[in-house]
Amino acid sequence: METQKKITLRRLTTDFVEVNQKWHDVSDDMTNVKSMNHMATFSNSPTGREMVKNLDIPREFLTGIFNVWGDEPTIADPEMPKMPEVKKQ
Repeated sequence: METQKKITLRRLTTDFVEVNQKWHDVSDDMTNVKSMNHMATFSNSPTGREMVKNLDIPREFLTGIFNVWGDEPTIADPEMPKMPEVKKQ
């Protein structure tokens, strides 16, 4: 059985990208085909840019994403809410 991987950039704007990764396990006689699909959206934020850089996708996809995104993020990372302090008794 052979595993084939297909990557598609579904939408690419200056603010985000949708990356679709699909894996197919195909037998020689095509009678047994199994698929797994993974879709992820990444924003053009500092964290999103780092996540895209760490994806296992071809270099030309990365180049295309960052050509559209430019050199600077267009979205700020969300601020994490502060946890309330717990007073010890």
